[in-house]
Amino acid sequence: MEIFVLIIIILSIYILFKILKFKKIEKQIDKFESNFNLKELELNLKGLSYEKLIVCPQCGGNLRIANGRYGEFLGCSNYPRCKYTRNLRS
Repeated sequence: MEIFVLIIIILSIYILFKILKFKKIEKQIDKFESNFNLKELELNLKGLSYEKLIVCPQCGGNLRIANGRYGEFLGCSNYPRCKYTRNLRS
């Protein structure tokens, strides 16, 4: 009987940790989605869209958002061969 109670306690603790871990992951996903939506909104307000930003106009490579000394900017993924950048701030 004592072993049965001990097994139930251990399983309960295990399930509780799994639930807490899931809640933490869920919060991180929500934060990521929130940040992604803010970036999309920022680009839309500037008259840009992700479809227009995907291809580098100079070399055809992919553009990516990067952080620089003066803030965020779009830069070509083929850097240093291609030095195309575009400022995200007005």
